This record gives sequence, structure tokens and C-alpha cells, in this order.
Amino acid sequence: MHFAALADVPSAMRHRNPHVGMGGTDLDREYRNTVTDQDLAAATIAAARV
Repeated sequence: MHFAALADVPSAMRHRNPHVGMGGTDLDREYRNTVTDQDLAAATIAAARV
């Protein structure tokens, strides 16, 4: 079984320029990080064991 249990969390970046991005059109992406959601991962594993 392969899955991703991801969540976006706000970045700790303090300086924000809404007009400049590192690429693409989703400028808000510059100010969030994608992390593993431990609760979602645990729930998925528990559901798979049933």
C-alpha cells in the first residue's frame, strides 16, 4: 500500500512579497509547507488493518 497523508501548514517565513514567486502561478505556495499529517497517516494505517 502506498499513500500520502499530507497537510499544508503556514510557512515561518516573515518577509512576504505577494508579487514575486519562485515559479508557477500559485504565489501563496511560497508561504506554506507540505508536511506529513501524523493523525491522518495513523487513521489510514488503522483503516487498512481492518
